[in-house]
This record gives sequence, C-alpha cells and structure tokens, in this order.
Amino acid sequence: WMGCPASVRLSEGRPSMDTPASKEGTNAHTLLQFMLENEMPNSLLAWPEAKAFKEAIGYNKMQHHTVRSAAAAVWALKCDAPGAKLFTEKKVHLEGVGFGTSDVILYQPFGLLHVIDFKNGKYAVDPKENLQMLYYAVAAADEFGWDFARVHVTIIQPNCPHNSGTVRTWKTTPERLEKAKKEFQK
Repeated sequence: WMGCPASVRLSEGRPSMDTPASKEGTNAHTLLQFMLENEMPNSLLAWPEAKAFKEAIGYNKMQHHTVRSAAAAVWALKCDAPGAKLFTEKKVHLEGVGFGTSDVILYQPFGLLHVIDFKNGKYAVDPKENLQMLYYAVAAADEFGWDFARVHVTIIQPNCPHNSGTVRTWKTTPERLEKAKKEFQK
C-alpha cells in the first residue's frame, strides 16, 4: 500500500482472497511461531493431541523442513545478540501511519534491534531498503524507545535459492530509521 496509497481506498469493502500460496504461507508462519514459542516443538508435534493443530495448518514434511530451517536461523541470530528478547508475530504501530505484524523481532536494550521476516515463497526478497521491513523497524524503534545502537533487517527465505544465501541481512543505523520515519509520516 505504501507504493500505491490509492489502493487502500480502492480495496475498502472488498473481500480478501486467499490463494493456495497465501494459505500455505500463513500456515508456515503459524508453525514457525509455534516452533519459536515452545521448548521441544518437534516432540510436541509428535503428541496425539497435536493432530488437530497439524490438520489445521496443512502440516507436511516439506513444511516442517522449511520452517525448522527458518527457526534454526532465528535461534542462530539470537545467539549473536546475548540477552536479546525474542518477540514473535509482534504487532507494531507507527503513529499516524498504521500497524503491521512483524514475524520476529530481537531486541537487545542499548545494543541491537533486529527485525526478521520469514518468506515462504520462491521469489527472492531483498532486505536492503525493503519498505515493509523498514516500517516494522521504525515502529519497533518507537515502541522500544530508540535505545539501541545497531539495526539489522533480515529476510529468511528457505525455499528460495539465492546467491547471498537463504538468510540475508542488511545492517543499517538508527539514523536511517529516523529518516524512514519522516518519510512514512509525510
């Protein structure tokens, strides 16, 4: 919508249309959240009680493999930020602009703000100057009081081979976020 503000008004009142790919992506995000929020998620998924959950998200081995690799990447990034708090599916809001839901945020007070997005699709997404990711980072910065020195923006995309790998990080600055905030609030 940032690229075409008129599309907001034009889409009002129209039903949201799910596609097989969008449902698959939503289900993969649900599984990622489950894996990041639970200790020993693989053991929990083996329980008979998990059957309804697995049916609801269209669970299969390929989905499990993809999401497990994304979760492993998040845990590796967290290890690089000792003491960072991990937030999953964090709703962030930017005054005068709106809200969004960030897949993962790692926040290390006075250290690092790391916004991570899981992409389930097969078309490469670049984290550098990515408007969606900048928006999440700016909104998170507002929420956390701008008390960090470093900003990282990462795309984790296990289903998309890329010259730079399936985990791609752009390192930027609080000053870049401040500039983006002004751009968003115009």
